[in-house]
Amino acid sequence: MNCQKKLILLSLLIFAGEKGFSAEKNSQINLEISVKKSAINEIVENEIPRNFSGEGIYEIASGGGGKNQLLGLGLSLLKNIKADIPTKAFWKYNLDRGPVFLSAKGNNISASTDFNGKASGVLENSSKTVEADFSGNLGVSTAFNITENWQLVTRTSPLLNLSNSVLPLRLDVAGIKIDEKISMRSELEKRINPILQKTAADLDREIAQFNLRKFISEEWENLKDPILVNKDYDVWLLARPKKAYYGGIRENADNFSLVAGTEGELLLSVGKPEGIPPLGNLPKIYSQEKENNFTLNLPVVLRYSALKKTLEENFLNKVFKLFRGGNLTLKKIDLQGDGGNLTLKSDVILRLFSFFNLDAGVTLQGTPKLSQDKKVLSLENFSFKIESTNFLLKLADKFFHKKIQDMILKNYLSFNIEKDVPTLKKALAEKAKTIELDKNIVLNNDIQDMSIEGINIDNSGVIIYSQIRGKSLLNIEKLKK
Repeated sequence: MNCQKKLILLSLLIFAGEKGFSAEKNSQINLEISVKKSAINEIVENEIPRNFSGEGIYEIASGGGGKNQLLGLGLSLLKNIKADIPTKAFWKYNLDRGPVFLSAKGNNISASTDFNGKASGVLENSSKTVEADFSGNLGVSTAFNITENWQLVTRTSPLLNLSNSVLPLRLDVAGIKIDEKISMRSELEKRINPILQKTAADLDREIAQFNLRKFISEEWENLKDPILVNKDYDVWLLARPKKAYYGGIRENADNFSLVAGTEGELLLSVGKPEGIPPLGNLPKIYSQEKENNFTLNLPVVLRYSALKKTLEENFLNKVFKLFRGGNLTLKKIDLQGDGGNLTLKSDVILRLFSFFNLDAGVTLQGTPKLSQDKKVLSLENFSFKIESTNFLLKLADKFFHKKIQDMILKNYLSFNIEKDVPTLKKALAEKAKTIELDKNIVLNNDIQDMSIEGINIDNSGVIIYSQIRGKSLLNIEKLKK
């Protein structure tokens, strides 16, 4: 493809993959948001204490709270006779936890840790201490939900599982040896659960400080007016989202992720858009599982004023070879469209055989069409007209009109989309591959396919409908505190 044709095609398509709008087809953008487990671990590790300890009294006379009432009654009677009969035991415990492990399922994230501890006990009026090891796991589990009005709601609850939580005591009552086992489960639960409940409440309070609706609303207001995405080429984005949704948490070895998405209309315009539709209210958000992919049904509007500027920069005062001995120089360009037809008018200088310089007005007209197989973009019903009072020019036009018309149509107004779109797709993919949004936040894009779906002409400009498909992944390496 020659340089001039590349310039025309690039001016039509180079921004097609940036962002986009379609009145006929909504675009769907599903984004996988991935957070490093280590980022969450760092927060939870600071919230769950590393050591738990405490002490208590076990009332043997009441069977530790209602158990073994016959033994308790006997001890109470014997104590009236012999004062050193033990009726209670003193105990204490200490445990250390290990590292926190995270897991997820549906809309729940759990943080748990294994622990090992030691308990000791001594009977009343005795110096002999008995010890026992115990183990288990503890942590918190958070269920989250986003209401349709964009309120982030969490409910965090404690997790505590104990094993081997029995402290054995041996009583010698009037020569009779009696084994009594103190179950520490309820005592430990009474002491550890309040700590975990406080941790859970602190986590919910921290999450509640993030006002999701306020954050989204502020971003939503930014969509009210067109957004200038490329100053050099005067490229503007207009977005009108219609719905939003999010899915459940997914887990792999290193990350948690969920897929959030939106459907709506996108418009990309070379030249600031006119007649902008109102933004409307922030749409409700729903829980809905989606695959991580996006489909942009993207019309690119090239407004005549912007397209004229591009044509002037690339073609004005340039010399084009028409045939042997014949060159054409464009001195003025005007562009307009009506009823599906595109009309280009230009004042030109035609130079013949190195000694005739002839002034003329040239009008090119035709209907842009995409072939049925979507491989060739061309101008149908093309007509070429020269207006001049010069006799020689009229004579040249009479003899060479068809040749000039065919040459223009073939060399400048026919584009092999199948051949050139992959090149544009590659350039776009490289440009959008990695975008750093903030420190520790990176957006990775994989553009898998790009195609031209149609073309249209209206009073505002040339509209090229494209479709771009791919995947996006938002990686969050670390959470802000």
